[in-house]
Amino acid sequence: MAESKVYPKGMIGFAPHANAPDWALGDLTISLDEFWTWLKNNPEYVTNYKGSKQLKLQVTRGKENRLSVSVNTWKPKEEKSMTEKHFDANPPDNSDDLPF
Repeated sequence: MAESKVYPKGMIGFAPHANAPDWALGDLTISLDEFWTWLKNNPEYVTNYKGSKQLKLQVTRGKENRLSVSVNTWKPKEEKSMTEKHFDANPPDNSDDLPF
């Protein structure tokens, strides 16, 4: 089942205005007080990268060409280490399969 999107409070995206250059994707307005309050109340979305705290955001285009900003909550699946993957503490007994 797909995880529902998390929208940070205090951020709103707008489609580019009629006279905007082609390279402008739109505008993003951040209400700092509302955003900081939301961020303090949702620390589970803050990640660390090279010792620096960050909030990963995903920008998408929605209805009426309007920009939408949501928290990127994707996390890689935890994989077993090479030792756990390739080492079996109780290997099967295949002694009767030996050719000698």
